[in-house]
Amino acid sequence: MRELRHVVTRRPLYRISDDKTVYDAARLMTERQVSALPVVKGDILVGIVTERDLVQRVIAEDLNPATTLVTEVMTRDLVLASSTDRYAVALARMRRNHVRHLLVVEGRDLLGVVSLRDLLVVDTVEKADEIELLTSYIYAVPARLAPLEVALEDVGGSSPFAPESGNAAGPSSSAAETETAAGSASFELH
Repeated sequence: MRELRHVVTRRPLYRISDDKTVYDAARLMTERQVSALPVVKGDILVGIVTERDLVQRVIAEDLNPATTLVTEVMTRDLVLASSTDRYAVALARMRRNHVRHLLVVEGRDLLGVVSLRDLLVVDTVEKADEIELLTSYIYAVPARLAPLEVALEDVGGSSPFAPESGNAAGPSSSAAETETAAGSASFELH
């Protein structure tokens, strides 16, 4: 499983100063195609402003984005993750805290923001890699049977270990095909 530092270090970190307006935040989010911005006062992290904050705390409350400061609508109760946290731990933390963004820190340094979508992409890639590994393990020919597979192919027989051959090892074969394939190649193992 990947650590969060590998997820956030591949992209720039955008942030917004605490003296900026909601309009400034919305423009920056749109220009940089991000859905959340850490809010900083100098070098100190003081909050995060998200698209959800803008909808619920600005638009729904009929506030003026041009005059409302981000500090008036930002989320102050920050949910942090360590750069060494695994993505599954981060997903669990998001679920537990009902948030879609985590601020990733290393010591006192802010490394970046990771979104639920970012973590789901990592999860999908990890699962695809695991499926590929398991599939290759299931259909691998044991070393002690490899000479037999070659001998069967040399005499015009099909290998019972090849998933694409449509016989016993193939994932789409029926029980009857499995019985026939297993019975047609008689050989003795010592």
